[in-house]
Amino acid sequence: MMKAIRIVLWLMLMSPALFCQGFLGVNGTAIVDDAGQPYMLRGYGLGGWLVPEGYMLHTPGYGSPTDIRNKIADLLGEQDTEEFYRRYRANYVNEQDIQQIADWGFNS
Repeated sequence: MMKAIRIVLWLMLMSPALFCQGFLGVNGTAIVDDAGQPYMLRGYGLGGWLVPEGYMLHTPGYGSPTDIRNKIADLLGEQDTEEFYRRYRANYVNEQDIQQIADWGFNS
């Protein structure tokens, strides 16, 4: 029975590798696409999007995301803090922003 379980687990773990397409890899020091062609990664930083960062918000003494959230909760209360973060996540970066970044030629 244990052998059968191990075989099933192994197959489950290995099966995604059989069907993966469109992933990048490496050839020596070059990043390559699934056809083996060199691929240039062009990134765009979205700092502060999902994790508020004190140094970006210029909040002395409140550098960590937890410290920032606690300070907002002290000012607004817990319920309004939840609403603030709901709106923050919904509006700080949206699908149109991601499309614009892609249109500018960024791909990662």
